[in-house]
Amino acid sequence: MIDTIGSGIIKKKPFEKFHKQTGLYPVIGTMAGESRLRLQKWMKYGCNSFETNLIASYPLSIWTETDVWAYIRKFNLS
Repeated sequence: MIDTIGSGIIKKKPFEKFHKQTGLYPVIGTMAGESRLRLQKWMKYGCNSFETNLIASYPLSIWTETDVWAYIRKFNLS
């Protein structure tokens, strides 16, 4: 299990580095259904997170795994 410090290094630091280098904010492909914490976060902030320390967009947060596979099939992605 990754603790809070490890999670910050693995997840948050790359986003901060991306923002520093580009001036842009990340678009993140996580889904709310993947964990209870992500669902709670989505319910509180929605798809775009401006009220947290990390400004980010989570456009796939309301997708399910079935939605992802349907999209892949529809557009013949490999």
